[in-house]
Amino acid sequence: MIYTCIIHDREVSDPPSDLQTTVVSSRNITIKWNRPVNTYSEENYGYVIQLKNDSECVKEAVYRCSNCLGTFQPLELKGMCSSVVRDTFSKTKSELDDLQTYQFLNLQPDTAYTINVAAVTNLGRGNAATIVQTTYEEAPQSPPYNVEVSDIRTTSFRVSWRMDEPRPGQTNFTITVFADKPAATKEFSTKGFATRSYIVQGLEEYWGYSVTVTAVTSVGAKTSDATLQYRTLPAAPGKVSNFEITDAPGGNYTNMQISWNAPAILQRNGVIKDYSLIFSSSKNIPEKKILAHTFVEFHIYTATVDVIPGEIYSVEVYATNEQDLKGASTTKFVQAPTAEKSRTGSDCDGAKNSIIIGVVLGALLLIVSTYAGYATLVIRRYKTKQEVPESSKTRTKQRRGPIYGNETFMIGETEEIDSSDPAAVRHSETEYTRLDENTKDDKGTYDIIQAM
Repeated sequence: MIYTCIIHDREVSDPPSDLQTTVVSSRNITIKWNRPVNTYSEENYGYVIQLKNDSECVKEAVYRCSNCLGTFQPLELKGMCSSVVRDTFSKTKSELDDLQTYQFLNLQPDTAYTINVAAVTNLGRGNAATIVQTTYEEAPQSPPYNVEVSDIRTTSFRVSWRMDEPRPGQTNFTITVFADKPAATKEFSTKGFATRSYIVQGLEEYWGYSVTVTAVTSVGAKTSDATLQYRTLPAAPGKVSNFEITDAPGGNYTNMQISWNAPAILQRNGVIKDYSLIFSSSKNIPEKKILAHTFVEFHIYTATVDVIPGEIYSVEVYATNEQDLKGASTTKFVQAPTAEKSRTGSDCDGAKNSIIIGVVLGALLLIVSTYAGYATLVIRRYKTKQEVPESSKTRTKQRRGPIYGNETFMIGETEEIDSSDPAAVRHSETEYTRLDENTKDDKGTYDIIQAM
């Protein structure tokens, strides 16, 4: 008889089932799981629970059966963590068959952890169930402190600070730079909890600033105390303001008056010591005058210089600060006026005025003449009305032809009409019959025409 012996490969336990997290906070994670579907062993000796961060063991827990026939020693298992991070707990066989839980404490906020759970049998440590869980963010533990300003330049400086661990989450820092008025307060941002300094730029020259630093996460923010005030370094001054040139002040054509104000307050860039005025023409050597700076606000600086009438002059003004830094210059070119030009201008103005007066007087004379002609016509008309009734009865009419000709009248013709001859009267009424009915009734109008 031939016997056949079948040898089965020894298998380790299946992974625990239903592994999941139940409670998560910024510092703790609680998990639960059930026994494996198959352990391939008569007894489940217990569990190994591990929590890792980037493959580094952070915490390990071991559940050991206290009343099983067999047992195990953690040192005998492969892939175990250091005993420094290990806790060991005893459980009965029935307890190991129930739903299992474990809580990891004192973790780091906003950190991803890998959690492995495996059953242990007489064949060793079984296959592991694995999940990944990230703890929640939290507000910073404390505000930034030891805020300092260093490496001060004309328009920048470095701000540094310290922060307490642990990292509370995705952390941003806001650096607020408070400026004296009228300069603007500015904010700068940088990312990363590990950041401990930042260079702020774009500041005003020789200006006072204080600083705060705010740590910000999605949960909250905390702000440091303000630093003492720091001042940026001085720089060359900007241009003077309200630069003006007055020609021939007081009618003196051999003088020019030059005036200006200090640069705008944010353009002074330091303490101004004095102002330089340089003026010249093609016919003389450049001259320079220096005016001391005064601290009176809105003070106007004025200088009077000698000029040659008609010459073109270059005028330059700039400020100098206590560090002897020359400021930006303002330059103008101007021609000194002459008395002749001014008189010529006056004569032209007088001629223009004379033309205007002549036009006005001509218009007035035209109006007066028109009015006088109209008045004369009215008077003649009135006198004619008074004389016509008497002369028409007693005298022979003599009329003179009009000074114009048409189909009835001839230019320059003169004739006598006998009023006793009706035919003659009818033929001579051509001129009268051409008038409209209203004008015929007005005998004075006809007489006026006869008198022309």
